[in-house]
Amino acid sequence: MSPVVRSFFGALSAAVLLVSSAACSGDGKEPAEAKPPAGAPISKLVGAMSRVVSSDSTRRYAAFSDLERLRRLAGGQPLDRDARLSSLTIGLGDLGVYGARIAEPTGIDVNRADYGMQVGIPPLTAGWLAGPYTAANIKKKLEKLGHKRVPPGDPNKPILGGENTWVAQADGRIDTNDPLAKLGIPPTHPLNAVKVHEGTGITYARRFDTLDSIIFGGATRNTSLGTDPAVRPVLNCLGLPLAALVTKMTGSTDQIGVGVTGDADDLTEVLCVKVSGDANAAAQQLKQSLTGQSATGRPWSELLPGAQVTATSDGVVRLAAKPGAAAKPGLLFQAVLRNDLPRWTA
Repeated sequence: MSPVVRSFFGALSAAVLLVSSAACSGDGKEPAEAKPPAGAPISKLVGAMSRVVSSDSTRRYAAFSDLERLRRLAGGQPLDRDARLSSLTIGLGDLGVYGARIAEPTGIDVNRADYGMQVGIPPLTAGWLAGPYTAANIKKKLEKLGHKRVPPGDPNKPILGGENTWVAQADGRIDTNDPLAKLGIPPTHPLNAVKVHEGTGITYARRFDTLDSIIFGGATRNTSLGTDPAVRPVLNCLGLPLAALVTKMTGSTDQIGVGVTGDADDLTEVLCVKVSGDANAAAQQLKQSLTGQSATGRPWSELLPGAQVTATSDGVVRLAAKPGAAAKPGLLFQAVLRNDLPRWTA
């Protein structure tokens, strides 16, 4: 898990997680690319989140990156070499930092993934890389690293075990002699347990039992985030993002989503909140907050110039704005991690 995400979990463990702070609102027309698609079709984000079991842990943290689109915007170069777009690989967690180092020893090349996501609060974190991965090459490499094949397990949990599942430390404990650690990869890396879904993707986790946080093949034994009535309106509101983060603060009933939409030279920052109260009142409060400044000391009018705030019919408050000239894409991700979003409650 990346230092940024660790900071987020540190904030989550605080006694109170209030959504702080302030900003600016404009009277112009909302950026066209920021509008949710008409009729809220099944987007790649919704499809991805429909693979995730809805639980308290996943509702509090679910990150997504459309890696195929991001690579195209980066001109095909590895995203960790793109200073601007690398901030949008939140769906990879730390794999976005050391992905190049794991490709050869594990056979897991993040640059082959269509999209990536990481969900859940540690130690219940699991990840998914969607892509044309095959077990044959990965099997040899993981077993060379010391991973052991897991035999089939509980028939009611078919994701756990089987010929394409490997685990290094069954209990997820940290091994300072981990071969990957010798390559400069933190021994806390999430590739302790790996399951290859032939030609479809890879599930991975630190703890073997949390592989079951991901649903496959349209399974209906649990509600997914994509069908959760508190989460789906937020996903629809986010539209077709390059990257997105769905979260819920401790002690709050409001479900939050932040994302970045658009193209490399025309990005839009989006905030969506499914509020428990009056969405119109929350939208007015959010507009008022935008007249202040963030915890960085910079006015929201400078960070999110011309920000537009609306309330939707399904109880979601939505903010959309072009990032300021000096702002790096994903500034609302950083605001979540700093507990520094503009307020929509008094």
